[in-house]
Amino acid sequence: MRGLYWGYETGSWSWSAIEAGGSYRGFFGPTAPAGGYWGVGAEALSLSADYSPTGGTTESASALFFGPKVEVGYRWLLGDKKNFAIGIGGEVGYYFGSIEILGEKMPFSGVAFGIPVSIGYAW
Repeated sequence: MRGLYWGYETGSWSWSAIEAGGSYRGFFGPTAPAGGYWGVGAEALSLSADYSPTGGTTESASALFFGPKVEVGYRWLLGDKKNFAIGIGGEVGYYFGSIEILGEKMPFSGVAFGIPVSIGYAW
């Protein structure tokens, strides 16, 4: 499971998004959860856009997008009890959809890349 929030403003435009998703992970060797892993999953993204021209009327829109993703990575387990974890990986996904604002339908489909880094502790 994972979650993400981002926001961006430029000129008269304001964008924000909330993302949630999950994946299934398999491991390349018998030392799971340490070592190399691969995964497949899905993401859902809620995107909001606001257009606020100076002296004009604000127009807002929102849309929901979905997409598959694949990932690979490596996790190290450290410490005497092997309860401290550090991981790094790479992921690629594809979103499907569009958002309509100001009478224009804007595609928001395409490839998304990520480099997840994780730090964890189990007690």
